[in-house]
Amino acid sequence: WGYHLLRAALHKYMHSPRRREQPVSSPVSPEKPNDSRTATSPWLKTDVKDGFIELRETLDANDQIVLLLRINQKMAWTEIARIMDDGEAPMTEDVVRRKAAALRQNFHRIKDQLRKLAVERGLIPPEV
Repeated sequence: WGYHLLRAALHKYMHSPRRREQPVSSPVSPEKPNDSRTATSPWLKTDVKDGFIELRETLDANDQIVLLLRINQKMAWTEIARIMDDGEAPMTEDVVRRKAAALRQNFHRIKDQLRKLAVERGLIPPEV
């Protein structure tokens, strides 16, 4: 009995006038366009991303590795210092901290260099 009532209610709902197509006189889309779309941030555009990839390839190999490990792999500076170890001195915690600090400073220099090159090539506006 319950299934019969449910089926009848579903049939009534599916064939109700509200479920029919809209009349031609009513607009299919809203009168005002949807303003929820925003402009894509410059650094998210494909051509800008490709330009930055080209800029990264012009850097020194060690600088590329630092960018790869820090930005792409999201590694801590101490981990990067251990990876970039040249083997000249034993890796004590003090040495790791000093190398990590040097890598951070180098990273800021690399970022400034990339920003300058990107502005020169027109990839990003000067104020970004």
